[in-house]
Amino acid sequence: MSLKSDNPQLPVIALHKQLNEGLIKNAWSYHKIFLSRSKLKNSRQKQFVYFISPYCEIPPELIKQMGWILVFDQNYLQQHTEHKEVIFNFPFVMGDYSAVKIKLIQSNYLLFKSIFQFIQTEIKDVQKHADKLIVSGINILFLKASRMAPSRNIEFVNHHYTSLLITSRFRSLLFQSGIPMQRVHEYASALNLTPNYLNLVLKSVTGKNASEHIAEVIIVQTKYYLIHTKLSLKEVSDKMGFSSATYFTRFFKKQTGFKPLEWFNLQIRK
Repeated sequence: MSLKSDNPQLPVIALHKQLNEGLIKNAWSYHKIFLSRSKLKNSRQKQFVYFISPYCEIPPELIKQMGWILVFDQNYLQQHTEHKEVIFNFPFVMGDYSAVKIKLIQSNYLLFKSIFQFIQTEIKDVQKHADKLIVSGINILFLKASRMAPSRNIEFVNHHYTSLLITSRFRSLLFQSGIPMQRVHEYASALNLTPNYLNLVLKSVTGKNASEHIAEVIIVQTKYYLIHTKLSLKEVSDKMGFSSATYFTRFFKKQTGFKPLEWFNLQIRK
């Protein structure tokens, strides 16, 4: 199970019971799903689920509130789901809104809670196929939420700014096909921007320029092909749009510290 990430403060996926300031700071670039329940004065309860995209502001009412908080790296789903064409169409995944708040009836709250508990068990046990089972649970959360979307129970929290919208559309292009475009100017052209302005916006919102985002997605997609398919190294290289397997190997090692087959063998031994 791949629970390590580039962030030394957090694994690629984790469950918490409170959204404190330290978690907010460390999980700034992570997806967050928050399941909350609170009592009203008349002893009734209100239940909500929040989907908070990477780099988006946390709704103030959630800070220090108790609940179930699922936090996961934005590349985790890409690496472990076999149904990208489904899951990456959700606005909750692509970050088309700052945060999505959905009011839950009792039965849906209990369903969501049971999924959180299931994911918690898989994270703790770290057994075979844990990643796929966890992603399956997350898929159910997204599917259930998308079913509720065309209703009065859904609310989009916070207003979009131009930079967030550009970032969201850039990420949509990144995940639009199985093979990301490799050149910054291709994305800039698709967004009707100059490459310099696109880099400036991405850097201000995410702390990374376009090339860094593109490289991350290429690496994640490559890891998926290495783990989940029987493609040869040359076939993976061709599929990812590299001119040669040698250049592809150099690129992979520069990004990960390992040659593709070295990385693959390390995963096999886990």
